[in-house]
Amino acid sequence: MPKSATQQLLEVDKIKEGVVVLKNKALRGILMVSSLNFALKSEEEQKAIIYQFQSFLNS
Repeated sequence: MPKSATQQLLEVDKIKEGVVVLKNKALRGILMVSSLNFALKSEEEQKAIIYQFQSFLNS
């Protein structure tokens, strides 16, 4: 059975405990995310969300 385009691109060896192991032994983390309606948040909530996202990106 031919591989799909995604399988050819990523070449995943296995997925274990929230980590993707690629065939070249590189590791990739798996994140679960969900959406939120940013526009409906108060200005304070929006600032808090932005700060938390910045902290996540810098970690």
